[in-house]
Amino acid sequence: MKKTLILSLLGTLIFLSPSPVLAKVQYGEGEIVVGKNEVVVDDLYVAGKTVRIEGRVEGDLYAMAENIFVTGTITGDTTALGSDLTIEGSIGQDAYFLGRNITLNRAKISDSLHMAGQNIIVSSDTLLGGSLLSAGNNIRSDATVARSLMLAGRSIYHNAPVLGEARLAGEDITLGPKASINKDLTYFLSPENGKIDNQASVKGGTNIVTEPETWKQKRTIDEQNRRNFGYVWRIWSYVSMLLVGGITIWLLNKPLNNAVSSLHNRSLNALGSGLLIMILTPPALVILSLTVIGIPLALLVLPLYVILLYAAKIVISLAIARTIFSAASISKTTPLFEMFVGVTIFHLVKLVPVGGYFISMIATWIGLGAIYLSLKQTK
Repeated sequence: MKKTLILSLLGTLIFLSPSPVLAKVQYGEGEIVVGKNEVVVDDLYVAGKTVRIEGRVEGDLYAMAENIFVTGTITGDTTALGSDLTIEGSIGQDAYFLGRNITLNRAKISDSLHMAGQNIIVSSDTLLGGSLLSAGNNIRSDATVARSLMLAGRSIYHNAPVLGEARLAGEDITLGPKASINKDLTYFLSPENGKIDNQASVKGGTNIVTEPETWKQKRTIDEQNRRNFGYVWRIWSYVSMLLVGGITIWLLNKPLNNAVSSLHNRSLNALGSGLLIMILTPPALVILSLTVIGIPLALLVLPLYVILLYAAKIVISLAIARTIFSAASISKTTPLFEMFVGVTIFHLVKLVPVGGYFISMIATWIGLGAIYLSLKQTK
């Protein structure tokens, strides 16, 4: 009876005690869990749709998943990459987090915390043993920082003591009533948007680092140069298409007329054909380039493809002009005048914000399909 009791107690202790597991790599499409009674006695590499670390990792943790939950203990560094990160456990050294939404509640980071994300929240019951360095769209920190605080983002709110210096850069920066900076506070670029609560304190100096005037002047000059280049490019594109269109009428008048004529009551067919050519040609070129014997063919097809795209714009420009003249019952025109009107309309449409680009792209597909249909008819 005594022996049976001892064996039962021993079995119970084994069952209740954490079970050691060798270092491992885990990955899968579903949920991966390190249970509460599980111990990984080395570094852990884990990836999946959802990762839950509830047990103990005696080493570093590297996690990548859509959702990551850490409620257990990590004795080493922790690196986590995902969409939504929730940290409520203990990390023995540095932590590196990258995600869309990062939340720390009742967490303990023994060393420095590094984060980058869209929305970042560090609760007041989180213990930070080192520095807090973070970049994001919206950052809210209510945890005491044992060393330095460095934050960059659109909206920054910090409401807790900082035992070192603080460096903040953003459009909207606020220090709450519980904030106290033991050393210097530095604003970068946006001092006019910095707000310090009356109850907050800065024991060191407050430094404002604004954008140098030379940077502003250089940025203004660069923007003007880009605009000027855009104007020159549009004019050059317009004149060159007129020139190429005129040469095409002179040398390839019959094939050009055949391509335009193929659009008669077949615009949708041309659109579908052109779209297929646009979609299929690039991957076909890539596949050819990956083979040794296909590289020469790919080098031959690529310039032909570029020429066809340009020719498609000429075809659709001439088709647009002839459609307009036909609707207006204007018959006394010359091919060169039709080309001039069509190219002008095509480039004016491209100037329309947003929609003009898509309209010109669809028109190019139709022109490309028209060339294909005309070549098909001549066979």
